[in-house]
Amino acid sequence: MRQITIKKRRQIRRLAAMIPVAEAQARLLGLVTEPTAFETVPVARAVGRILAADVIAKRDHPPFAASAMDGYAVRFIDVAQAPAQLIVVGSAIAGKRYTGPVKPGEAIRILTGAPMPEDCDTVVLQEECLRRDAQLTVHAAPEYVGVHVRCAGLDMVAGTRIASKAELITPRLAGLIAAGAVADVVVHSRPSVMLLACGDELKLPGETLGADDVVSSNSLVLAGMLRAEGACVSGDDRVIGDDPAALEAAIRASTADILISIGGASVGDRDYMQAALMAAGASIDFWRVALKPGKPMMVGKHGKQIILGLPGNPVSAYVCALLFAVPTIKAMLGQRAVLPHTEKAMWGVDMRENGPRTEYVRVTLNNGIIIPLKPQDSSMLSVLARANALAIRPPHAVAAPSGEMVDIIRL
Repeated sequence: MRQITIKKRRQIRRLAAMIPVAEAQARLLGLVTEPTAFETVPVARAVGRILAADVIAKRDHPPFAASAMDGYAVRFIDVAQAPAQLIVVGSAIAGKRYTGPVKPGEAIRILTGAPMPEDCDTVVLQEECLRRDAQLTVHAAPEYVGVHVRCAGLDMVAGTRIASKAELITPRLAGLIAAGAVADVVVHSRPSVMLLACGDELKLPGETLGADDVVSSNSLVLAGMLRAEGACVSGDDRVIGDDPAALEAAIRASTADILISIGGASVGDRDYMQAALMAAGASIDFWRVALKPGKPMMVGKHGKQIILGLPGNPVSAYVCALLFAVPTIKAMLGQRAVLPHTEKAMWGVDMRENGPRTEYVRVTLNNGIIIPLKPQDSSMLSVLARANALAIRPPHAVAAPSGEMVDIIRL
């Protein structure tokens, strides 16, 4: 790796001033100049993708008036007064309609989902009737014309918008799109992310461990988070040691939309990530955020590639990914609301004043009441695993009594 110049060292020192979380998020998202490209995929494989264009129904749903119950299709006028005597002259089932005429005084046996005969406007329930051969007695008059009938286009009408650009395709939405006779949808391509975990002490799960080794869990956590948001993630199956040349080579070789380094971004004697990034030609926008946990986080660019440098402590890496990496993925996918959703909850204990950084407290949330977990150490994966929310304490927040409201992020 080329030697870092005095000018670049000064740049590192200048970048060391902490910036607020909101400013850091805004500056990072400002690096996302445009969403990813578009591609067309079958709706059957589109769940979890983000729409790049509105979806317009191609067919009414249901495409015909259909029975909502098992019973008999009739003319309302024939059964408005009960009991009423009718003759059953045919049947209709789902996928096979009755095509003949239905004269006054006649009825059609009909099952749920079957198309309504053209001459009928109402369905009487089978349990409200008595049938002997073709003779049908209707004991209860229907409440109104059209009872138990689903009109054509009740769910959607051809030509109307049934899903919007930037909307997430859930399993439910995919079903709606398919019902509208839309086979393919236009979605944003998945952003590519390369994870770069570094540390001589790290070993992948399943590898032989020495007495001083640590299992690399951060890549597993981050890969799961980002894949769930729609990213294509690589690099979670390797670790790079504290080798400046190897780090620089990995940075230069990456063609991903986002490069996320894990660890090595602070100022320790063996924290080489910043120097490796600069040696590879990357520019650092900022480093150190007024955030707890996660202060030594950096953001930069390497050509068109966005760079996120996350701390190595597991909780710090997770919180930074939630606040910064996930919103970046969402922005690249063209989503509108990209920052974590917040809501209000109530402290269940007294809280002392906060320090100069925004703190994200790992808490349990139950019936709107939150309790901090202990200890709040940034290495404690067990605490993070038990938490179901993060409580947000602003910088220099005064002591908060039990019962006071606070913003939280559900996990």
